[in-house]
Amino acid sequence: MGAISRWLDRFCYKHPRLGIPGLMKYIVIGQGIVFALLYIWPTLGYRLYSLITLTRAGLMRGQIWRLVTFVFVPPSSSPIFILFALYFYYMIGIGLENQWGKVKFNLYYLVGM
Repeated sequence: MGAISRWLDRFCYKHPRLGIPGLMKYIVIGQGIVFALLYIWPTLGYRLYSLITLTRAGLMRGQIWRLVTFVFVPPSSSPIFILFALYFYYMIGIGLENQWGKVKFNLYYLVGM
């Protein structure tokens, strides 16, 4: 495990421009927009929701954007819970990015998703 950690630290040191600064901000804003569209304008919201969710049938039809856009699917349909969830995601993400650095956090988040 130590060898992987050292390799990751060297990689992040050598490639500082690969990370997206404030990645969680963009993800939380995207999830908020999708939720707002689902709540305010359901016809457009559900059409957008069906285009960004990760489905096997969509991938088999060549819709490879689904491999990235499913990150913007909101975690819940409850208006009260979504506020807490998005705030929690943002706070945890910003804290980890400040502690680890943007490249390491971006790798962690994108590989984990």
